[in-house]
Amino acid sequence: MFPTVVAKFLRTIIDLESIVEREKIALLENHLFNPFVAFQYFDRFGQGYATKADMRAMFAKYDVQVSEQDLDYLIYYKGGYGKFKPSLSRPDCFFYDNFLNLISPANSKKLADNLASRKDLHAGKAHLLPNYVFDQFLDYLRRELKTLNSLQSIRVEMINLYGYTANLDLALNFAP
Repeated sequence: MFPTVVAKFLRTIIDLESIVEREKIALLENHLFNPFVAFQYFDRFGQGYATKADMRAMFAKYDVQVSEQDLDYLIYYKGGYGKFKPSLSRPDCFFYDNFLNLISPANSKKLADNLASRKDLHAGKAHLLPNYVFDQFLDYLRRELKTLNSLQSIRVEMINLYGYTANLDLALNFAP
């Protein structure tokens, strides 16, 4: 019985992550999606980073409910906190490099192609993503958070059924 539950858990992880992966690729293949412009929605003061408060404000502005755990997941787990700018990192900050890590699919060539197509044609000008592109971006972020919540629900179910769960990176503490 236990192996089937673990198999179900792993199958769910694979299925949910593959959906997220497809959404990342679709977003990056959209020629109107500019990662730097998308990051600026979080970096509301143009400081080169976004704090948890900045991220919470952006999500609230667009009626996306996020918990502290959701923000930790995006910053520390998906954003790869600590992998970039170690000398500049603050525990509550999300840098552009972390953002690129968040939106980067497993085949990072898609991200490289998207970034290479940007030739600073609009340097120094304020930008917004077209509405449908921004909606696509928000849908991707919602999918990331929905994936986290689904995985946590299955994890809790395993704990309730068996009193045990594998020690995965998806433990409740994402912060360093």
